[in-house]
Amino acid sequence: ETVEENAEFSFLTNELINPLEIEITGKLLSYLSVTQKRSLSHIQKAVEYQPDHFLKMDHYSKFNLELSQSIRTGQKKGTLLWLLDETKTAMGGRLLKQWLDRPLIQERQIKARQEMVQSLLNAYFERLDLQAALTNVYDLERLAG
Repeated sequence: ETVEENAEFSFLTNELINPLEIEITGKLLSYLSVTQKRSLSHIQKAVEYQPDHFLKMDHYSKFNLELSQSIRTGQKKGTLLWLLDETKTAMGGRLLKQWLDRPLIQERQIKARQEMVQSLLNAYFERLDLQAALTNVYDLERLAG
């Protein structure tokens, strides 16, 4: 059964155009359904990873910049992540770490992210409400598997 034929996952390929991408997505879902032995209903959509959208940094560059691990102690304290991390959920913490590990390089995407962050900074009371609400949210990514 292909991914298009499987009604549960047909929405995953809505944004995929290339037949090879659709085939690969189907094979990945087949593999996951065999190995995970449980429902995959938590999977939302297939998104193409485009490495050319991110700054390429080797391990040593990331290490020397102390993005998420201190050279001296090996801990998070004293790193850029430690300085910036005011996230209230594990999901937010992982997203921030991902943003630092893979910085955007395309101006349009950088500006869009800056505008999203700025809108949260400008909406103080709404931001507090959102933080309070998110504090009570379980780690959905971990629960989903």
